[in-house]
Amino acid sequence: MHKVNWNNEQQSAIEEQDKSILVSAGAGSGKTAVLVERVIRLLTDKQSGVMADELLIVTFTNLAADEMKSRIHKRIAQLLDEIDTNPELDETHLRNQQLLIDKAHISTIDSFCRDVVKMSYTRFDLSPDYRIGDNTELQSMKVKTVEEIAEEYYQRQEFKNLASLLTTANSDSELKSTVIRFYEFLSALPFPEKWIENMLKNLHKAEQDVRHSMWIENIVEQTKKDILYIKGLMQNSCTIFDELEYTETISGTKNYKERLAIHLSDKDFVEELVACNTFEDI
Repeated sequence: MHKVNWNNEQQSAIEEQDKSILVSAGAGSGKTAVLVERVIRLLTDKQSGVMADELLIVTFTNLAADEMKSRIHKRIAQLLDEIDTNPELDETHLRNQQLLIDKAHISTIDSFCRDVVKMSYTRFDLSPDYRIGDNTELQSMKVKTVEEIAEEYYQRQEFKNLASLLTTANSDSELKSTVIRFYEFLSALPFPEKWIENMLKNLHKAEQDVRHSMWIENIVEQTKKDILYIKGLMQNSCTIFDELEYTETISGTKNYKERLAIHLSDKDFVEELVACNTFEDI
């Protein structure tokens, strides 16, 4: 078998034991291969006492989970083929691990959590025949919940002020959709309460000095991107005007000269905007 030459960071991620480790790497950097090798090192080390059915490996997709299990199976099979040439390998131990690998928890995070709930449903006061709602059902529940809460909150003046920004005379669907999207955004954060707390602090600061708030900074950043985009369009137009200049039937007309003058004036204005870096400058 071809021996893999791991770099120092990969080797460390494979061999470190008896501590928590965090590995951060980009796409295509070999994270899966490193994790597989780490698992193999644990399973082939009889002194570690780690058996395959004791493993917990969680992934973000079913495809990744299947690939992980397949790679581990393949590596164990490769090691079994090396039994005759590698005296450090224990065939009986390896074959036990090979049989147990299918019992290992190698799955998506939600699949593992679902298995935990199934095994302990009595502790969560759940019916044993519970099921996971599909996306249509869950979305319907969100809409129904928002409608019930909105009816109560419409009695509050501060909520009416918010609603006036996101409703029309005929519908408040945009308001309810925004609430649901915001809920889903918060649900994806690791510490939603902390995020809300920080945003409220920034909001209170903005009330005192809105021009230097994070919202104005975002507007300025997006505006600068728009200005650069417009500059690119102007440069393309300049190229077209340069080409038309040598076309007698066009360059000699009054309309062409007027348009060129307006364009050059606009181009100068855009150049001034490009140099702006603050809200006040713009």
